[in-house]
Amino acid sequence: MPQIPRILVPLDPHDPNTWIEALSYGLDLCDPGETDAHRIILAVPSRAQMKSMTIAGHLGAMFTKALAEGQSVTLPRGVTLLAEAVAQLRTGAEKVVVIAYYADDQALDKVDGLANVEGVVVVPSWADSVSRWTKRWTPQVHGQAAVAPVILIADPKVEKALKTLSRSVNLGPEVLHASDDALAEQTFRILRNKGHKAAPADIRSWAIKNGWKDKAATRLETLAARILLSKAKPSLAKIPEAETRYANWV
Repeated sequence: MPQIPRILVPLDPHDPNTWIEALSYGLDLCDPGETDAHRIILAVPSRAQMKSMTIAGHLGAMFTKALAEGQSVTLPRGVTLLAEAVAQLRTGAEKVVVIAYYADDQALDKVDGLANVEGVVVVPSWADSVSRWTKRWTPQVHGQAAVAPVILIADPKVEKALKTLSRSVNLGPEVLHASDDALAEQTFRILRNKGHKAAPADIRSWAIKNGWKDKAATRLETLAARILLSKAKPSLAKIPEAETRYANWV
């Protein structure tokens, strides 16, 4: 997945100034030279809630009504703003910046699966509501210095196995094909047999970060939890070329 700008604004979403900060970041990301985006999508829990949200006071009654009804409004610099409920969130061919407001990890899993996103600004619902997303991407945090990215998979053998798996399966569909599901299961059985482990949640985040769709990554997490965390080592007798495959994960 492309390394686009991702900015976390961990401020009170009910504070009017928080919207100003988030929108400022969004507009900056739409500047020529930063990205090719000219539209900001405001991802919120529900468009119907727009009129009662804190940001409505800054947008004004006319703009808020338009956004709540699914219409675009024009911002400075020729940028347009469109509000979308997270459940209906989608993008087309146009490049966009997403401001996820009152965000949580589930909403951001949806954002991570969108195409043509040039930048993401996140205002969490509460302090820990986006901890999984933050670990996944190590975003720029408002008011803080940049830090080194978190290593999701510390075991190089496990990461190589996941990279090999990612090249072998079809990452296009939301759900893994049966043969790809079987290949993923074989991969984890080989790793577990050889004594390798990794946190299933981190495997899911790694998968999303590397182009897997949300449902497919969730399935990968389920398989990892069942196999890598099992007490007994699985047999490799029925897995074709298990030893060769393991040796190639270098």
